[in-house]
Amino acid sequence: MNALLTSLGLIGPEEILSATGLVTLLIAAWAGDKSARAISAIGCVALAVCFALTARAVCAGAGGPDTLAFGGQFAADAFAGFAKLLIYAASGAVLVIAPSRRIDDLAAEHQGSLPAPMRALLRGVGARGQGQAASGAALTSYLLFEPSFTQELINLGMSDTLARRADVQRFFGWPAAAPVADLTALRGRRGGFVESGI
Repeated sequence: MNALLTSLGLIGPEEILSATGLVTLLIAAWAGDKSARAISAIGCVALAVCFALTARAVCAGAGGPDTLAFGGQFAADAFAGFAKLLIYAASGAVLVIAPSRRIDDLAAEHQGSLPAPMRALLRGVGARGQGQAASGAALTSYLLFEPSFTQELINLGMSDTLARRADVQRFFGWPAAAPVADLTALRGRRGGFVESGI
């Protein structure tokens, strides 16, 4: 029994992520799109806990016979732990850094641009409508690769990045004098970025 508890302790982060995934899936199914913030918060907390547990193991060296679990079928080594830390950090960043506009709302506006067979398939799983009356836009956003939607996503990303330009330049260590973008032209043109004096 003690060996089983030790083995389960070594895979604690995986257990936490699995349980959190199931709980957030149930919350999303029950509460729908309005639960997105709560799901992001729960996900960030779970990732932080997993990061802390994994960091402790990596700092302790995560090597030797006491890092083997389930009769030697699972080994918790430092390299795998470091890779997990990077994955947890990147996943947390994706949950924290959010665009100025919800992707689901944007997808709802373009749901009608999908080909008829795809719309029929999505109606079968509950995604229908367009704009404010749309449902199932989260699923649609993963399948929607129509030019109008992807162009709007690109423009949204560029617009958000340019709105936080100073933060981005500081993060990468870039000089403050960089190409200037015309945000009005960016939102209205297909090409997007307009350079003016450096």
